[in-house]
Amino acid sequence: MSVYGQQIWDGLMVEINNEFGVAGLMGNLQAESGLIPYRLQGDFSNNYTTSIAYTSNVDNNIVSEYDFVNNGPNGGGYGLAQWTYYTRKQALYNMKQSINVSIGSVDLAINFLITELVNSYSAVLVTLKNAISIREASDTVLHDFENPADQSELVELYRASLGSDIYSQYTGGIPINPHYPKASKGKAYLYIKRRRFILK
Repeated sequence: MSVYGQQIWDGLMVEINNEFGVAGLMGNLQAESGLIPYRLQGDFSNNYTTSIAYTSNVDNNIVSEYDFVNNGPNGGGYGLAQWTYYTRKQALYNMKQSINVSIGSVDLAINFLITELVNSYSAVLVTLKNAISIREASDTVLHDFENPADQSELVELYRASLGSDIYSQYTGGIPINPHYPKASKGKAYLYIKRRRFILK
């Protein structure tokens, strides 16, 4: 798990104040960036050295504001939520400038994420604040906030399972609710659309 995980959990809990909602959101962020706030899309280098170098170049204007916003490498995704669309990246860059931090700062990522939820994705935020299951929160983030190319049921299951792991790590418990009942005989069960799946 990312060294930033606890800080991200705590920061999101301030606004969302719902463990299911935060876990569902963070499961998606885990799938997108590995909870690395400075991660460049497609970077699988050792210790994310490519991302670190790119972030430094943005901070030092070697990579221009225009190029960061419009021409990011490997498809353009950057940061905690792998922001890709140019208007969202421009807003991220503007916040970085206004508070004078690195574009890869975890505090910037948390603040920008919350700002987006409050101002542009209020329906998602309402769901996260009131979610009664990790699956509910996770699916909402997947379809209505992240909106990746693959939004299949397998992806839904995978991201919800990441959220379940995050919930267990930061609450010390097992999420018990209609979508994530208590594990039985060492196996966790997910009830989706009246079918039962076993997470081995």
